[in-house]
Amino acid sequence: MSSRPAADPVSRARSIHDKRPFHRAIFFTLVHYLCGIAFLTCAVILFLHPKPMTMAQPLIASGIAVAISWLISFLRRRSARCPLCKGSPLLDSGAAKHAKAYRLPPFNHGTTAVLGILFLNRFRCMYCGTPYDLQKRSSVERRREQSNHCAVVRRVAGMSKGRRAFDTFLTARAGTLTPRIRDPWDHGFV
Repeated sequence: MSSRPAADPVSRARSIHDKRPFHRAIFFTLVHYLCGIAFLTCAVILFLHPKPMTMAQPLIASGIAVAISWLISFLRRRSARCPLCKGSPLLDSGAAKHAKAYRLPPFNHGTTAVLGILFLNRFRCMYCGTPYDLQKRSSVERRREQSNHCAVVRRVAGMSKGRRAFDTFLTARAGTLTPRIRDPWDHGFV
């Protein structure tokens, strides 16, 4: 008998084949958050500084940086798509949320997904409810690694016993030996 109710089955996290859109979206969103912090800091310093005109230029520059970084992060978050439902899980919209979608109470679903990727490398799509793990390797990567491993095993199996021993000796010594290469532009050894 299972300890969990049947209505809430545990689903394994899926891998994402192309993680680059998610990494780019998280990077530009983090830059946007940092620009927002810089803008707030400049605004506080402007009001507390005895000569406010000295802080006007940094406040304007950080305001422009917030606007530009928001636009870039918005476009990047919009381009990161859920592989299963093709929704944009990093950007909250007015669409209906899945029953398993969760959010941290002060934030919306999209910001919760951004923070989940930033700190845990995991998120759950708010539209289809599928959990994803960005650290998990995709099946394409696993097959590629397995085929490379099989090729190495076949190559080693085809060698003679003496050749395998010599290769093992060279591999063991490779970390300790550093070849001395003569640089044609320098009169000493590199």
